[in-house]
Amino acid sequence: AVGWEEPGWTGRWLADTAGREDAFQEAMGRLTDPPRPAPPDAPGGELAALLRAFGFTVLHFPEEAP
Repeated sequence: AVGWEEPGWTGRWLADTAGREDAFQEAMGRLTDPPRPAPPDAPGGELAALLRAFGFTVLHFPEEAP
């Protein structure tokens, strides 16, 4: 950010946010459980397994035949 930008300007806001990212990640790590592996029989592939590992619920809907 340049000196004449005010804190509400996008460039300054993004720079301030980036400066706090490490502390944010550390705090989030203390508040959440570590990632869990998906069960071996879980449907949905690699993306669904990664989402489940971070606590998301993944619903699998098979594609309908045309």
